[in-house]
Amino acid sequence: MSVNSEVNTDNGLLREAEAAERRALVQRIAVSPHLNKSPRLKDILWHLAESSISGAAEGLHEQEIGVQVFGRPPDYDTGQDNIVRVQVSQLRKKIEKYFLSEGIDEPLILEIPKGGYVPVFRAKALVEAGAPDAAAAPVAPGRETSVRSGYRRLLLALVLLSAILVGVCAWLLNWNLQLRRSATSQLDESPALKSLWSQLLVKDQRTDIVIADSLLTFVRDKLDQPITVSDYIGRNYGNSLPPALSEKDRDHMRSLMSRR
Repeated sequence: MSVNSEVNTDNGLLREAEAAERRALVQRIAVSPHLNKSPRLKDILWHLAESSISGAAEGLHEQEIGVQVFGRPPDYDTGQDNIVRVQVSQLRKKIEKYFLSEGIDEPLILEIPKGGYVPVFRAKALVEAGAPDAAAAPVAPGRETSVRSGYRRLLLALVLLSAILVGVCAWLLNWNLQLRRSATSQLDESPALKSLWSQLLVKDQRTDIVIADSLLTFVRDKLDQPITVSDYIGRNYGNSLPPALSEKDRDHMRSLMSRR
C-alpha cells in the first residue's frame, strides 16, 4: 500500500510539474514585446491556456470565450459578432513571432491550431523530429456546431436562389407565350381571308401596293383642270394656279400639292 501511495504521489507531482512548466511558458509569452502592450490578447491567452492546463477544454468554444473574455451576453450571435475569431487569429500570429524570435530556444512549444481554440503544448524535440502527436490538432467542441450552422446558412441561400430562378423561368415562359400569341397573324385565324390574300400576294414575288392620294382630287377641283400622270409625278401642276387666288391661298395650295 505504501508503494502504491508513493507512486500516486509521484504521478501527482509530475502533473503539477508539467502544469507549472506550461504556465511559466505562457507567462514568458505574455510579457514578451509581442503581447506586452496587448492586454486583451493576454487575457485570451491566459483563458485558453488555463482551460487546457486545468482540463476544462471541453467547454472551450467561440461563444464561451466571447462571454468570459469579452463580456458578451450568453446568447450573442457569433455569426454577427466575430470578435473572438479575429482576436484569436491575431494571437496565433503573435505566438508564432515569439517562437521565431526570443522564444526560439524554448524546449516547449505552444500552438493554437487553426479551426479551434484549444492550445497544444508540445516538446520542441518531438516537433523537430516530426514525431506524430495526437494532441497536435484538437477540434474545439464548438467547432462542429459552427460548421453545421454555416452549412445551414449555405443551404438556405441555395434554396432561396433556386426559388428565385424558378420564378424568373416561369415569368420568361409566360412572356414567351404572350409574344407568340401576339405574333399570330389574323390570316391564321381566318381561313377565308388567308385564301383571298394567298391569291393576291405570291410568295417570293414582289408586290407593289399603290395608295390613293386623297389630296389629288381636291387640288384638281381647285385648279379646275385635269392633271396628267407626268404632271403629278413631276409636281408641275403647281405652276397652273388660278390668278384669282390670293397669295395666302396660293401658299396653302402649294403646301397641299407638296404632299402625297
